[in-house]
Amino acid sequence: MERYCSVTLDYGSKSLVFKSEAGINLHKALLLNHSGISSPCGGKGTCGKCKVVVSGELSPPTEIEKSKLTRQELDAGVRLACQAVLTGDVKIRIKDEKSAFIQIDGLPYKVGISPVSQRIQIHLPGTSLTNCPDDVKRLRDGLQRDHLKISRSLMAKISNLLNEREQDILATVTEDELADINIFAEQTPDYGFAVDIGTTTIVGYLVNLITGEIEDTVSELNEQAAFGADVLSRISYGKENAEGNRVLHDKIVSQLGHMLKKTVERKGLAKDAICGISVAGNTIMMHFLMGLNPFRISVAPFTPVFTSSYFCRGEEIGLAYHPRCPVYILPSIAGYVGADIVAGMLVCSLLDPTRTQLLVDIGTNGEMALSREGAVLCCSVAAGPAFEGAGIRWGVGGIDGAIDSVDLKDGTLKIHTLSDKKPIGICGSGLLDAVSIMVQNGIIDEGGRFAEPCEWSPEAAGLWDRMQEINGEKVFVLTGPGCLPEETIFLCQQDIREVQLAKAAVHAGITTLLNNQGTTPEQVDAVWLAGGFGNKLRKESAVNIGLLPKELAPKIRFAGNTSGVGAVMALLSKDCRDKCDIIKTKARYLELSALAGFNDTFIESIGFEA
Repeated sequence: MERYCSVTLDYGSKSLVFKSEAGINLHKALLLNHSGISSPCGGKGTCGKCKVVVSGELSPPTEIEKSKLTRQELDAGVRLACQAVLTGDVKIRIKDEKSAFIQIDGLPYKVGISPVSQRIQIHLPGTSLTNCPDDVKRLRDGLQRDHLKISRSLMAKISNLLNEREQDILATVTEDELADINIFAEQTPDYGFAVDIGTTTIVGYLVNLITGEIEDTVSELNEQAAFGADVLSRISYGKENAEGNRVLHDKIVSQLGHMLKKTVERKGLAKDAICGISVAGNTIMMHFLMGLNPFRISVAPFTPVFTSSYFCRGEEIGLAYHPRCPVYILPSIAGYVGADIVAGMLVCSLLDPTRTQLLVDIGTNGEMALSREGAVLCCSVAAGPAFEGAGIRWGVGGIDGAIDSVDLKDGTLKIHTLSDKKPIGICGSGLLDAVSIMVQNGIIDEGGRFAEPCEWSPEAAGLWDRMQEINGEKVFVLTGPGCLPEETIFLCQQDIREVQLAKAAVHAGITTLLNNQGTTPEQVDAVWLAGGFGNKLRKESAVNIGLLPKELAPKIRFAGNTSGVGAVMALLSKDCRDKCDIIKTKARYLELSALAGFNDTFIESIGFEA
């Protein structure tokens, strides 16, 4: 007979009590009860980020916990949720969630208005014994479109809404389908909702389909992050759990519905004013949204179920909040070059035959596209999660208290944190700055190893006391004196290795694209850096550590959230939707794992140049 434990969960000002089966770890217990916790590695015990404070009946600390947690933390009841197994009733405390800094803005856009769908007011005359066409014909005649598709589910609504009397109807129409009808009440502007579904964050844009302007935005951390920081961890969860893919699908769709509802209510709109949705994101997130199993993208030859643009209605993807709303999903290129990159190519006009341009979006996967004379070559590299806070001992995302920049001025190391809060860790942009300073001043050598202080530059002489030994490990301390041992933020040798692997992957990908397009860095007219991390990094730091070739430094432009802006443009304009399909047709994907010489290029890119 199964035995159940009582779990009391306190997080911030909220509290939750639930029953959970004994013998499972806290991470799984929290997921099963819709109370996820940050777990970049997906609960495999490798990241050490799923820290909770627990009292009650649990298994003893594992060897993994002893290696990831300090003695002070263990004494204070801190455990890793993925390692601690329930043996009885427990009380869990999770730290308050920090506000995340999510990239919303992007490049300006100007498009002709021809949206995914629009509402059209029509007058239906009454019927009689001598003039009694069926309701579908009446609607098609009223819209003057004889071949509009009408789904069975809409016909069910028609059967309950229309009658024999004269009626004024508001019809939601796409290019080829009657999507919805409602009784006309008053004339209000049409709105659409454009969505960028990222692995880490989701951004929604409320767009006026008459003026083309963005009137509101809503952004949140992707709730799927509880199942792993990267898409491969989530694919593993889907494969290893019988209902895993359904859970991941439900999570993303319910969050999308919640975000749409939030912005509709904030603007005081009727739900039916939203007459179209467009979505961009990486290929795997598009599969989760559609309820498709993305497993084959994770194994060679990395085959997706679909990459074409796709039209459907909200009910087909499980969008319960607005089931009849037309949904347009932008096309992808390949398993690891998704609709977010197609959107970016649209925004940055990579099809312009007069310019040679490079688009780079750096995340767990570094996705990039190089255009020359209208031909586009793209690829994806496994950059790893270092720049997004995972895999780094004190790494965090872009949240309050994250060290987001590091400077060395007059021999003094100065750090800045987001919202000027007390330092809690270091995010990607701060990591780049710190490593750049260490490279420039000889604190780490060309191979990435910590150098002896006597080898450092004169500028860094005042930092000698920052090279310390903590728990038997040599580290470089970033925070100032006076920090408690458990709050001392540092970079260790493994952190430097993670940065080397990430920057080498991106640099090698760019070099390979240039070589295969027969292009030199000097011939590139513009380098567009997209996404939240790309928009916050200092280009000097990126070039100093070798993330980007130094010849490209003067050409770097910050493009912001190109995936979100591209989704807005596609929502508004048929011309832009057609361009997305052209981009998909013209773009050629380069599979680097099958390319002779790529590994050599990668290895050559690992070292630093002082």
